[in-house]
Formats: sequence, C-alpha cells, structure tokens
Amino acid sequence: MQRTAEFDAFGPWVDEVTDVDGVPRLFRSHPIDLTSALLAIKIPRNISRRDADPSMDLYDHLIVVDEAGVTVLSRVAAPRVRAGAVPAPAFTTRVLTWSEVTGVTVSTEFVDGLLTLHTTGAAVTVPFNGSSVSTVDRLVALVRSRYGAGATSVGDAGPARRTDDRDAPPASTELPDVERELQGVHRRILSGEPQMRHLTTQQRTAVRWTHPRALVRLAKNLWPTAVQTSLAYTDGRELLVVHRRDAVVRGHKPVYSIARTALRVDSITGTDIAESADLVGVRVLTLHLGDATIELLFAAGSIAPELLAARLDRAAHTV
Repeated sequence: MQRTAEFDAFGPWVDEVTDVDGVPRLFRSHPIDLTSALLAIKIPRNISRRDADPSMDLYDHLIVVDEAGVTVLSRVAAPRVRAGAVPAPAFTTRVLTWSEVTGVTVSTEFVDGLLTLHTTGAAVTVPFNGSSVSTVDRLVALVRSRYGAGATSVGDAGPARRTDDRDAPPASTELPDVERELQGVHRRILSGEPQMRHLTTQQRTAVRWTHPRALVRLAKNLWPTAVQTSLAYTDGRELLVVHRRDAVVRGHKPVYSIARTALRVDSITGTDIAESADLVGVRVLTLHLGDATIELLFAAGSIAPELLAARLDRAAHTV
C-alpha cells in the first residue's frame, strides 16, 4: 500500500498546522485560511501506529483559532451510502464566535487529556494525548486572551482587569493545605498570572451517600467517597478553578488528574447554592452560563459558595 506524508508523520502528538500540506486529508474540503489563523492544531486518532494504514483518516479533530473565534472540525464515522450517491463529508463543523465562548477546561491524567470549550449552549470536548499538553496549553492561553466582547490580545494585560479589584485579598506566598501537586499548580498560577488572587480552597473531604432506599444507601457507602480538592482564583475578568477531573471519587485509589477551568465572569448569568441531593453534607454552587451550567462542590460549613457567588455577582455587574 502506498505510503503518504500524513501516515509517515502520524503519532500520538498534537501538532501545529502551519501550511496546507499539514491539514489532514479529511478536512481539506473545508475552507481554511491558515494565513489569517492565530493558531491551528490537529489531534490524532487514539490508535497505535501498528493499527494505522495510509488509507485511513488519521486525525479526529482540527481546531483553528482566528480573530473571529474558534472552528472545530471533528471526524465522524463514515455513513453507508447507496451506490451512485454522493457521500456526505465525514466530519462535523462547529464554529464558535468569541462572544459565544464562555470558558475553557483542560485536564490531564497521565497521557489521558481532555480539552473542553464551554459555550452558552453545548460544550465542545476534545480528547488528546497528555504528552502534548504544552501545545494544548498554547491554545488555551490564546482562547483565554480572546474570548468575550472585551477580549484583549496576548500579552496585553492592561485592559483585561476591568473590574475594581481593590477589595481582593493581597497576594500571599503561603501554600494552601492541599495535595503537593496542587500546591505546585498554585505556585505556577501566582507566578505566571500575578493578577490572579486566590479566593477559596476546598480540601479533599470524605462524604457519604444518601438515598431513600436503605439497601441502596448501604451499598453505595461500602466504598469510601470523597469530594475532591479545588482552588478558586480571580482577577475580576475571569474565574479560574484548579480541580480534579472528577469532583467526587469513590474507592481507595490515588487521584492523579489535574484540571484547570477558566470562565469569563461576564458570561455567568446567575448562581445558585443548594444542598446536594446525593451526598450528605455537600453543598453545590451552580454557575449559569446561558443555557449551560457548571457545578462546584463544597463541604458543609464552608463559606466558599457564598463568597464566590457574591464576588461573581459583584464582578459581573462591574465588567
């Protein structure tokens, strides 16, 4: 079987696309202007090289960022077509303007990576190989610098802080009482984003399940359950949350995932605080972003939900 340049270059890595030859064959029917793109990356299929061959479409996604927003092209399984019929393009297209993008999450657990673009409607989630997290982080930084009506260019930190932040707590070198790897993330945030202020810490807390049926409740509580650690920061323009991929984890296995979620404060249209319907002593802060919601979990007795809700409400009205 004849080899191709795409097949020869195929591997688990997320690569930047800088010219037409680098565009995966599957997506070349879509009009892409790489000369005006701020960044374009292609994400390979999660298959080993020994299972690939030159006849296959080897890339699952192409993400292009430009001045207008973000375009995500995603491979789908080719449908069966009748003889003589013209096959439909075997990929979907999602075009997001900057005003639609409300936030971004990137998480890794060893080589298992997930990138999520939050919007006022359905989110776009793209898996990737965690060995390429530095490339994905470049895209995340670019998205964070551009989204929203008042977005600024990369490196232009001046107008990004448009709220009155005089009541923010002073920057502190004291480490939060959390797992060591999250302390490292905390240090890097305060060093790399000095405008951010640490607001709240939710420590890993053991909790129990509730259920109206006693046997179900007993079965669910046979294994230990914990609400995972989270740290919240803000610069007035964004809410940044460092957390684990799963907010609630069962069992004794150690947790290795690390996630960072950044949300535009001006995209948060409301907040609700309620007791969890499933976990005893857990409160849920729900952030509303148009038709979408994001939930943050806190242990009972924590004032963090009220602190965050009040601050987000104040910031949203001053942005």
